[in-house]
Amino acid sequence: MRVFIAVEIAPDIRQQLGRLVAELARTGAPVKWVEPGAMHLTLKFIGEAAEGHVARIKSSLDGVARIVKPCRIVVGGTGVFPDERKARVLWVGVEEPSGELAKARALLEDELSRLGVEKEGRGFTPHLTLGRVRVPGAASRAVAALRAHSADIYGEQLVDELVLFQSILRPAGAEYRVEHRVRFG
Repeated sequence: MRVFIAVEIAPDIRQQLGRLVAELARTGAPVKWVEPGAMHLTLKFIGEAAEGHVARIKSSLDGVARIVKPCRIVVGGTGVFPDERKARVLWVGVEEPSGELAKARALLEDELSRLGVEKEGRGFTPHLTLGRVRVPGAASRAVAALRAHSADIYGEQLVDELVLFQSILRPAGAEYRVEHRVRFG
């Protein structure tokens, strides 16, 4: 089973991001756009895991959630990875001033590494993926349109739980199924 841990995004924020994606798609850039209903804030991508391993992941997730406090996130600002000239991922940012999400991510990294899940080699940049560029270097129109929204705010929400999702790859795109949900505190 292919799994990851994430925060669900409120429907009203996803709706606003859907309008942004529709606007960006009109540029005609070769980008695979993310459906608004599939948008989430990934804290840890785990990948393939056997059924028995998933049970241990759920237990680790429960332990981390007990330590983390509810917090508020602000969804806004835009960017690309790795840079505008070689854009591969177009995204909108997520700010969480209290540091609770970064704490949750660090705790997850530590707990899951004890289960043999490799730690992420790069820093945590909270974001929601809007689209993935299909042809490297060919998304300049979409990047320019995205840049025009760099100061936009799409909403604020309370985060008080973590979700373990199963990712089922389908020809039309990934389908996400909730495997486990745990509240903070």
